[in-house]
Amino acid sequence: MSTRDTSGDTKLASLEKWRTSELDVAQVAHARKQATAAERERVVTGVQEVVIESQELARAQLAANRIISVDSLTRLRHYTTVQLSELEQAQTQLIASRRDVAKAHAVILKKFEDLTVIERLRKRRAAQADKEMLRREQRALDEQALMRASTDDDQ
Repeated sequence: MSTRDTSGDTKLASLEKWRTSELDVAQVAHARKQATAAERERVVTGVQEVVIESQELARAQLAANRIISVDSLTRLRHYTTVQLSELEQAQTQLIASRRDVAKAHAVILKKFEDLTVIERLRKRRAAQADKEMLRREQRALDEQALMRASTDDDQ
């Protein structure tokens, strides 16, 4: 194998390591974003449960046919309004996190495709080098056979 081929193989191996490293970094970023999205989903679920509980409390108070002060109803409504606002914010953050996860997934796919191209090129070059080596060996054997045949003819 020539020095040029070895240099090209070294460069290709370095490029493959670099792309593998990039893929690893992208996978870590994707995992972090997934964890953030999962946490935000838990927050949304928690706020939804609080809103449902406050609405059930209001219904229970009204169904009990007890006298409820206007102040209590106003506070309960205000509390529910605040919780609904918090729920909306949490859902917005969850949507943004899911979007980030999708983008990170797309980056992983791109990095994986880049790495796959390099791996295919490396395999193709290795196959070509093997073929070339076999050709050289065959050529050397053919030359040896010709030399033997010529020495046999001389004798």
